[in-house]
Parts: sequence; C-alpha cells; structure tokens
Amino acid sequence: MNIMKAVFFIFVSLLLVVATLSQQENERACELPGITFVKDCNTCVCNESGDMACTMKRCKTFRSNDHPSRHE
Repeated sequence: MNIMKAVFFIFVSLLLVVATLSQQENERACELPGITFVKDCNTCVCNESGDMACTMKRCKTFRSNDHPSRHE
C-alpha cells in the first residue's frame, strides 16, 4: 500500500511540474499585447490581458523517412 501512495505522490508531483513549466512558457510568450508568433504549426496572438489565443490546427509530425526527397 505504501508503494501505491509513493507512486501516486510522484505522479501528482510530475503533473504539477509539467503544468508549471507550461504556464511559464505561455507567460513568457505573451509579455506584450498584440504580438503574434508561431507555436508548432499554429499562429498565436497575445491579447490585452496577456492571454494567448492560438489556432488549433493539427500539426503533421514527420518521421525521418516521411520528408519528401528533392531530386535535382
């Protein structure tokens, strides 16, 4: 039972760390209202309250062999 408590504690701690780092990244991105930037394959804009709004396109991920090769 103690092992399950420890695993749960570690899981919750990791979630908090990820949430904190994600929030810090978003805060750094929106220091000035009106700034637009690209995040992954989406366009984001910072509003007057400092919140970030982004398009919600599905970004295509490429595997190393998925890239089209150029034949010149």
